[in-house]
Amino acid sequence: PSILNWRENFITTTAAQIAVIPILLHNFGNFSLTAPISNLLVLETVPLAMGFGFFVGTAGFVSYYLSLVLAWFTHLILSYQIFIITFTAKLGTSLLIDQAVSNAILLAYYALIIGFIIYAHRRTPARN
Repeated sequence: PSILNWRENFITTTAAQIAVIPILLHNFGNFSLTAPISNLLVLETVPLAMGFGFFVGTAGFVSYYLSLVLAWFTHLILSYQIFIITFTAKLGTSLLIDQAVSNAILLAYYALIIGFIIYAHRRTPARN
């Protein structure tokens, strides 16, 4: 197994994107086609940013200079995340629609997803 779990992260983020496409199209009228790539590149750094952020806040109670050093590492991680998000956003690969997705289409989409999950679950043998 790899340290970064790229395959698992790709599958998870793609599944999440597929699950929310109709909601994004319904509420905002667009969906970014580069979002899965952006999420995949940023996903591994989120726990690091959160952890360092926590340590910066905690270290601030002990020493200003210690929190400053930790904040520098946090800044590097967050700068990377912002760079990836900005870069992929500038690619301009959004799926745009002129009118909102209707509630009927939303219901049909999620009924299909639920049906697929039930079908796949029945075909998968039980694990002990």
